Amino acid sequence: MWRRRWALPTAIAIVATLVGGGALVASRAGDDRPGTPVRAVTTRVKTIGELNYGVRDRVVNAIAQRRSAALRDGDLAAWLADIAPTATKIIAQERMRFANLRQLDLNSFDLLPHDYSIGLFDDADPNTIKVAVFEIMRLSADVQRSASHAHWSLTFDGERAQITGITVQIDEKFVSNAPWDFLPLRSARGAGVTVYAAADGRWDPRAYLPAAQRAARQTRALWGKRLAVPGFVVFLADRTQYTTWYSTGVSPGESVGFTSFAPVITADGLSPFAKPNPTVLHAPNEPSWIERSAGSRIVLDMSRLAGTRDLQSVLLHEFAHGIAPHLVEFKRFDFGPAGTTNQAIWPVEGFARWVEFLDQPHYGTSAMRSVRTGRAKYKPAGPLPASEGFYSGDAKQRSYNYNLSASPFLAAEQTGGRQKAVDLYICLTNSREFLADSELFINVCVTGVGLGPVRFWSRQHELTR
Repeated sequence: MWRRRWALPTAIAIVATLVGGGALVASRAGDDRPGTPVRAVTTRVKTIGELNYGVRDRVVNAIAQRRSAALRDGDLAAWLADIAPTATKIIAQERMRFANLRQLDLNSFDLLPHDYSIGLFDDADPNTIKVAVFEIMRLSADVQRSASHAHWSLTFDGERAQITGITVQIDEKFVSNAPWDFLPLRSARGAGVTVYAAADGRWDPRAYLPAAQRAARQTRALWGKRLAVPGFVVFLADRTQYTTWYSTGVSPGESVGFTSFAPVITADGLSPFAKPNPTVLHAPNEPSWIERSAGSRIVLDMSRLAGTRDLQSVLLHEFAHGIAPHLVEFKRFDFGPAGTTNQAIWPVEGFARWVEFLDQPHYGTSAMRSVRTGRAKYKPAGPLPASEGFYSGDAKQRSYNYNLSASPFLAAEQTGGRQKAVDLYICLTNSREFLADSELFINVCVTGVGLGPVRFWSRQHELTR
């Protein structure tokens, strides 16, 4: 509970509050003789607990607004101005974050204090409180805004305050462990793709930008005029960074790249529901939802990539995940394991693997051969791998699951063309997980997008059996 202390506890007093800094002026007995000047007695506000709530909130919001404008305007001095000069570590941290954030090609950026009750103050430091702050931003590559979450420590002196601490928070509802918060970055940008890496790391973003641009062009050409993200953001990571950035919890050896979908947040800090397709009776090849997630951020484990050709292939896979801001819906909170989707996993991963084949046709041929030889060993229960155990700890079985999952899209391409394969993917991701585990349910989409089920399954069997 807030403690309020009254400078003049006398029950009967004539009190006037001066606007300029919490001063109190009282007329005292003995000073009312004619011709005797009134003596002003000033008592400074000693703790934040004595401040009016509105005054305190106004001070905090003013700091947030000044810092937001400073970042947008590229004014480093103004960005640091509200930090206490003695907080040297925070100044160094915020100097680095300023340089990183200015490289992000931001469409919007706002700091929004939203919770003043997390720390209040204690007897050890009655002038300091903690305030929760959203760092709301929209990158040029994003469809919607996203936010990271921090706690500011603010120390008050009357109606003035300075930042004495900034701690980035880990919260599944927000962007967590973003690279720009923890180490200096360098970047290279062009044609809707930005590549970042640690400033002192081995990998120069300029060397990998052309391969990333080629992968982006190929993916966009496949996607055509369908709803897509404006751009892609790629981070080149070493092994340690790969396992910690964005709080994915991935372990080395499981993958060489992942796409992080930032949860959507509104300008006023709310988490909105996904927007449904406004067409009531939309076709199977139209998404059920729009703007479900805010663009894509791709992280690559560069220690496991052989060169730019390898990087381009992995980016084709990850761009296929990230290009559609409405198709992949990740389970969050208590609704399922973090990092898995509400759709069946096989269409999400199988489509991305099929996109890799488009750049290297011989890769598709080799993948289908491995499916045929591995079928007797892995014996899937249904026509395609179940979500349970899809990301097997056995690398060969995991590869088998990916390749088998790509076979329906390869069959769709060979019987109806590439655009039918894309249409099939959209239809399948409109369905919940249990609606994509048998030929009967899959045929709803196969038929819906204009593919003949008999011919489609005949070709899929030829590829995999």
